[in-house]
Amino acid sequence: MNSGNAEIGGIPFGILAIKRFLPLDKKGRVDALRPLTLVLTFVCYALFCAARRPITVVQLKILKECNASIFENSSINVPQGNDSWCKGTIFQNDSQTFMQVLGSLFIGAYGVCMYGSGVIADYFNPRYYLTWGSFMGSFFMVVLGLGNLWKINSIEFFIMALILFGAAQTTAWPVLLSTATHWYGGKRSGFFFALWNTHFYVGSLLGLLLAGINVQERWGFAFFFPAVLVALMGFVIFFFLVAHPADITRLDRQDISKNQEEDQIYSCDETGLYWRALPTKSLAAENEAVTYHVTILECANASGSHGVKLTLVGKCKKTRCFKNINKTALPVHYMHQESARMNSILFSEWFHGCSVPEVKKNRKKLKLKKAILTSLAYSCPRT
Repeated sequence: MNSGNAEIGGIPFGILAIKRFLPLDKKGRVDALRPLTLVLTFVCYALFCAARRPITVVQLKILKECNASIFENSSINVPQGNDSWCKGTIFQNDSQTFMQVLGSLFIGAYGVCMYGSGVIADYFNPRYYLTWGSFMGSFFMVVLGLGNLWKINSIEFFIMALILFGAAQTTAWPVLLSTATHWYGGKRSGFFFALWNTHFYVGSLLGLLLAGINVQERWGFAFFFPAVLVALMGFVIFFFLVAHPADITRLDRQDISKNQEEDQIYSCDETGLYWRALPTKSLAAENEAVTYHVTILECANASGSHGVKLTLVGKCKKTRCFKNINKTALPVHYMHQESARMNSILFSEWFHGCSVPEVKKNRKKLKLKKAILTSLAYSCPRT
């Protein structure tokens, strides 16, 4: 993400697909997507936390079954384990070394890479970065599991896999924390973050349960199921996570294709016509204040290919010059108001009775799906 670019994460394809079910106004869309963002960020980090727990479970299993200890000279007496579980694994002969590798490499790599990950997340699309981290984390979890199933007895293999797995895990926290802050950074954010931060405990509990079930036969299976969940979450993040509320404004830009944009955008404004005014510079006597005027409302699309018939606002309901004349045949729409000025009531009548029918007719002619009206008129109702 470039700091000079207004776009932060863009609009995901999944949000574009469900756009028709979202409110039309920006505030309504933000209110609708805020709970979705809460759920996605919570579940995503919970699964990332769950993906770390197989390492803890394998450590405990080694401690129990292979007579290893956390410290090299431990005074704790561990009961004799199951030799068949350790047989044929990398820690059959040197479980102590592998215990230390598991306990230090992942945490060390995670801590060192966290700073760099936060810096990188500021310069790339956070949604893409998190999706990439999900896939990479899942991949290295599978690599760790296959190392057991394929009976790889290389300590260097597991060292590299643990370091890269720890680095991939660091992609979650900077992105998810910044996303949650953007969406819930108001004055009453304390309750939200108190609730949101429970993802660590929920994910850790889930990870321990999943790993404990699958570690009984071969410890490599403990990594597979969390890897699948994290990878699936990566797909969900890619298609549905909106990283910043400012990205919601891009939904409006998707409504119009580039080829039809100018034909679909209409603009209207009003002006006054003083039809009995004398010149400001004249040899005649000083002019009196001129009050003879009418208001004219114009509306046309950006390409100039279609214009709504002019609307003229006068003072009289039944003007003498319109006697015995069909007003619908006039080249203008005539409306009246006691001061001959456009107001919000007349503007609403003009919009529904004059503008909409003519624009719909032109839209069907050009096979356009919709049109947008931008008003500069002072009388336009503000919403």
